[in-house]
Amino acid sequence: MSKTIAEAERAPKRIIAAALKEFEIHGIDGARIDSIIKRARVSKQLFYYYFESKEEVYRITLETIAERAIDEILAQNYDDLSAADALASYFRLVFDQYFELPLMVKSTTDQDHYSGAHISRRNKLRSLTPALVEKVGGLLKRGEATGEFRPGILMRKPSSWDRTGSQSPMRIRSWS
Repeated sequence: MSKTIAEAERAPKRIIAAALKEFEIHGIDGARIDSIIKRARVSKQLFYYYFESKEEVYRITLETIAERAIDEILAQNYDDLSAADALASYFRLVFDQYFELPLMVKSTTDQDHYSGAHISRRNKLRSLTPALVEKVGGLLKRGEATGEFRPGILMRKPSSWDRTGSQSPMRIRSWS
């Protein structure tokens, strides 16, 4: 394979990586395609060959980091921890992810502002959400059974997930 073809095949990943940095700094409104292509070291034509718009790159970037974050949460094994320690560990991981991936903070704010307009209805998040809700809900049930949590705490999926597939924070509600 020639060097030019190999470079062209890596271009979408470089564009996504550059876009991630631009969106972290400027959000969807402030990021500019010219800045993304400069950072990715690609031409504008190559950008538009792979992507229709800045919004498409933003959607892909959000889905990529959200899937990575949820996959990491789902991979955790909380079986050897008490329910309270497991829930604390879960929230520590979520907060660590927000710290390590500044775009998650920026995108959560942007998506609240735009009501999830940049989240695709066809993304993998829709299939991961029930598993995430089940995992946290299981910790709550286990804590109730062991007496660590008071009865009646329910894990509810935010209604925004039904509309957008967004990774909005989960709400834990008590009905007592």
